[in-house]
Amino acid sequence: MERKKMSQVGKDVMLKAAISAILVYAMMCFHIPLALYKKINSLMSRFWWGKTKEKRKISWISWTCMCKSKGDGGLGFRDFTSLNQSLLAKKAWIIAGNLTFLLFRLLKGRYFNSTHILKAKRGLNLSRGW
Repeated sequence: MERKKMSQVGKDVMLKAAISAILVYAMMCFHIPLALYKKINSLMSRFWWGKTKEKRKISWISWTCMCKSKGDGGLGFRDFTSLNQSLLAKKAWIIAGNLTFLLFRLLKGRYFNSTHILKAKRGLNLSRGW
């Protein structure tokens, strides 16, 4: 659907359902860099307010305020930085709780061989998944 003809409710559904779902799928496995979050937030904000390269519009509310819950006066959009951290923590909890998983044994041998997963230090040459 063309952006000009989409209502604010349509944009809300598009951003929350489609875009967020695609990002959540990637965030369940990978740590996303902060610069990419900023770019995604910028694109989502521009889509919401109807900005284009040719036509600039005023953003009446900051993206941070729009990410607040509806009960707190925001629009309920997700803060992807904290969501990514929580999804990765959940994945670490699942892995740490199942010591027989092949993934646990691979990660333990590579990143935290002599300690617990929650006490692992940040090393060099890390993968995005770790």
